[in-house]
Amino acid sequence: SEDCDDNDATNTNSNVNDADCDGVPTSEDCDDNDATNINSNVNDADCDGVPTSEDCDDNDATNTNSNVNDADCDGIPTSEDCDDNDATNTNSNVNDADCDGIPTSEDCDDNDATNTNSNVNDADCDGVPTSEDCDDNDATNTNSNVNDADCDGVPTSEDCDDNDATNTNSNVNDADCDGVPTSEDCDDNDATNTNSNVNDADCDGVPTSEDCDDNDATIGQNCDGELIVIKTAEVFGTRLGDQITYTITVENTGDVVLTEISLVDTFLDANGNILTLTTEPTFDSADFGSAEGTLLVGEIATYTATFIITQEAINAEGVSNSVVATGITPDAIIVSDTSDDDDDYDGNTTDDPTITQLGCLTIYNEFSPNNDGINDTFIIGCIEDYPDNKLEVYNRWGNMVYSKRGYQNNWDGTSNGRVAINESKKLPVGTYYYVLDLGNSSAPKVGWLYINR
Repeated sequence: SEDCDDNDATNTNSNVNDADCDGVPTSEDCDDNDATNINSNVNDADCDGVPTSEDCDDNDATNTNSNVNDADCDGIPTSEDCDDNDATNTNSNVNDADCDGIPTSEDCDDNDATNTNSNVNDADCDGVPTSEDCDDNDATNTNSNVNDADCDGVPTSEDCDDNDATNTNSNVNDADCDGVPTSEDCDDNDATNTNSNVNDADCDGVPTSEDCDDNDATIGQNCDGELIVIKTAEVFGTRLGDQITYTITVENTGDVVLTEISLVDTFLDANGNILTLTTEPTFDSADFGSAEGTLLVGEIATYTATFIITQEAINAEGVSNSVVATGITPDAIIVSDTSDDDDDYDGNTTDDPTITQLGCLTIYNEFSPNNDGINDTFIIGCIEDYPDNKLEVYNRWGNMVYSKRGYQNNWDGTSNGRVAINESKKLPVGTYYYVLDLGNSSAPKVGWLYINR
């Protein structure tokens, strides 16, 4: 081509790379000394024998950079057209806009190799940056950084998938990222363990009663545990062998659930001696359905106990019963209460024991032993409950006119006293005085009686 007919044998360079001698040198006309084959060097503008995107047919062998990253020489440089010297394979560098050989989310196909930040945190290059698309350079694994909205590599509740890496406080204290911040969701960076901070509403790491689960760290509550215990008695008789049924109610009047509820009963006779219940307090039910040992806020549990009246209790003429209930709060604080008898008209409105008077001992002061079948003997009600009793009767001068151990309501006014006049005769009408020893170590009962014939 240097020898084209330019009529100048000395100037053999005027038509370099003009193999077809048409006066227009192009890459197709590289000096291959074959004027008929002008396509053997397509896209080899510098005619170095290596076609590249820099050598697109721009007919300027000196400017080989005008089409950088335009491997297919279509005039539009894209990341698919990185200089891989293969114009037919334009997909080998998808999402490598800067053509550095490392596809990243910054290099999404935006056809701008100089602006590689337009798609930060969009690993799957869908145009929507999310925490799942942190720059992990793996567009297929978009879940590797779930709940890491700021893409710092540390998933926290502040980084819930709100798709706003700059606003990382929109879900504070929502460790499980359900959109509902609660004290269970304090920033413990463990979405699966949402109970680690129960009752720590202000999330300071110190659960207190003020931090009950009210989901409002700015408003505390008085969440102290509290119990109220009431014990009442249903008396089915006050004589030997009769039964007393005790009903015990334990109410959770605090603001937290109580567990490990237990009862300790104290049962005494009227003289302060220890007695034993026939059946100890037994759990019946709780009005919210909780099992024995647990009380929800506001729940009432009911227990029952029984006592079959014994001679010992009769002798003391009464029994006294109280119970102490104990429970534990979620913060391991022990709360307790001593029972009240639910009778505020007895002069004591709090924590007084449940007292039951026993026995039916009644002394009828007058009788008329005239054999009419009515009131013919001296009657002492329930004297049979005191088998060790002793009755003595004196006249107004202090002489004993009658004495009987184990009296059984059968004295008809006949004297048996050693000082009595005419022992076999009936005592005259008049007033007499009795001394009744019940035989139970209690003080003798003293009073008057009148015989009317």
